[in-house]
This record gives sequence, structure tokens and C-alpha cells, in this order.
Amino acid sequence: MEKLPVMVARLGLIFIALIYLVGKAGLEDTLAKVTEQYAPGLVLLCLLFITVLIHDMVRDVAQHFRDRFMDRLHFKNITRKLKSLGAQEKYLLSLFVDAQRTTQPLDPNDLSVAYLESCRFIFRTQERKDDRFYVYRMSPVAVHILKQNPNWLR
Repeated sequence: MEKLPVMVARLGLIFIALIYLVGKAGLEDTLAKVTEQYAPGLVLLCLLFITVLIHDMVRDVAQHFRDRFMDRLHFKNITRKLKSLGAQEKYLLSLFVDAQRTTQPLDPNDLSVAYLESCRFIFRTQERKDDRFYVYRMSPVAVHILKQNPNWLR
């Protein structure tokens, strides 16, 4: 649902434009008199509605760029963390990538598994393989990055 001020501004702008056009075209004598008498007020009201619409558009563009910046920052943080992993963590992630599977049974008591889980590269599912192993799912972002850069796991 659209924001109420934006919706009111759009409808108001359309309504005033129709009144103005009908009045100037001479189709209705009463509207012609109203548009002549209240022309400055109608212009100010149109400017107010246009200001609301421009404000909304600028806010949406700024939000778009803010989101893109945060996505890039998040991507850089993940990339930096993936590059700085130890040998055991790289081995565990290679189990996912080499097998081309998004899930893998791992021991939750393993410190490397706990570290990968804290970095949010893997997530524990509720599924259990047996008494000691839980099934973990690899983050889609990490899968995407590591498929593009498989040498980072070497």
C-alpha cells in the first residue's frame, strides 16, 4: 500500500489539473469562474503536491543507494572473513562446495563449526544425522562467493 501523503498528493494533483483544464476549456462556466478566482491558491496547492511527490522520490532514491551501499559493505565483510579463514574452516566449507550440496552433517562441538556458525557462513538446521551430528546449511551468499572464487578454499 502506498503512503497516504503520496497518494493524496497524486490524487489532488490529478483533481486540480482536471478542474483547471475544464475551467480553461470553457466547458463549464462555474469552473471557469472558480479557476480564475482561485488560480493563485490552486497553483500553490499544486506546488505543495509536487513537493510531496519530489520528496518521496528523493527519499526512495536515497534508500536505494543506502541499500546498495550496505549490500556492498556486507559483501566486503563476508569476502574479508572468507579470505582469512583457517585451514580447518576452509576444509569444512570445501565439504559443502566440493560435494555441491548446501547441507552437510557436522559436529556442533567442533570449534571450527562453531566459528563458521558465529560468522553466519553455516546455519544449524533442526535435522539430526545421529546422536552427535547436526545437519548444517551453508549460507547462499557464501556459496555464491566460493563458487566464483574456489581457490580461496585452498
